[in-house]
Amino acid sequence: MIYDKLKKNKNNIIDIKNRVVTHFVRGPFVEILGSINEEYKVQFIDKKINTIRFETTIRNNNWAKSNIEYCIDWKVRVLKGDDVFYEHDFNPNGKRVFISMGFTCIG
Repeated sequence: MIYDKLKKNKNNIIDIKNRVVTHFVRGPFVEILGSINEEYKVQFIDKKINTIRFETTIRNNNWAKSNIEYCIDWKVRVLKGDDVFYEHDFNPNGKRVFISMGFTCIG
């Protein structure tokens, strides 16, 4: 075809590193975004009693969330193999915090 002899510039093609998005709206949430297809182990750790409350394995462009929605002193750890890829300690001091009273209307 007409494009068979075209030289392709391979210098502009790069893999963008995967990145981790976390938030704590209605419980801890982790999302791994990126183009590199890898497997990650996500741990939600209760720092007060040093216990893993939830653990799962996900790939890139997936997310994980704990079903515990009340306030816990969380540590979020993302492992790639045996190495720590990402770690975040929940600290609401000096930040805006959303508080839901959870009222239910009956009747």
